Amino acid sequence: MPKRDRIEAGSSFATAIMAGIVVTVLDYVNRTANAVKLRPWQVQRLKTLRSRNRMVQVLRERCAEKTGATRGGYHHIAPWFLSLDPTGIYGIIDSLGRAGGY
Repeated sequence: MPKRDRIEAGSSFATAIMAGIVVTVLDYVNRTANAVKLRPWQVQRLKTLRSRNRMVQVLRERCAEKTGATRGGYHHIAPWFLSLDPTGIYGIIDSLGRAGGY
């Protein structure tokens, strides 16, 4: 019998949604970083958001852990917890700091 990949219901649709959330976060960071006065170390830390590991850390901490919802090892993302207002950028900077590095 041939080996089959495990297919999760809804995963292809979830990929498009996550891509949209990631693009929204990156756009928000770019616009907000230019609008508020950030220290050089904060700007440097925000640049690390473009790596996959850093983005996963921010999304997990700011969207998934607040709901506490997991199923089958997958986190349920709740993007309304991102707080994409002018002060929300500081929460993203803090999340990146907890991820290590800058």
